[in-house]
Amino acid sequence: MDHISYLGDALAKLARANNFLPIVSVGNVLESNTHRLCAPADCEAALVAGGRVTDEAGKPGQACPYCLPGPGPDGMLKPDLSWFSTLKVIGNETA
Repeated sequence: MDHISYLGDALAKLARANNFLPIVSVGNVLESNTHRLCAPADCEAALVAGGRVTDEAGKPGQACPYCLPGPGPDGMLKPDLSWFSTLKVIGNETA
C-alpha cells in the first residue's frame, strides 16, 4: 500500500482547516523516484497540475520531462490537470 507523504498530508490538513484549495505542480523530481509523484503533489486535497511539451508544429507533444505521472498514493487520480502551452517567465522570455 502506498502512503501520502508527510508534506502532502500536512498540506491537506492546512487546506481543510483554512478552507482553501492549494494548487501544486507535479514538477518535483528526485533521483530516487523517477516514475511516481513526489511530495507535495501527492496531497489529496490539492489541485495538482502537470504539463506537456509542444511538438515542432506547436501542438501538444510528449509529457513534460519534469512532471512525474500519477497515479498518486492509494490509486488517487493525479495530476488533476495538464495543459499544453508555452509559458512567459522572468525577463519576458518564452519557455
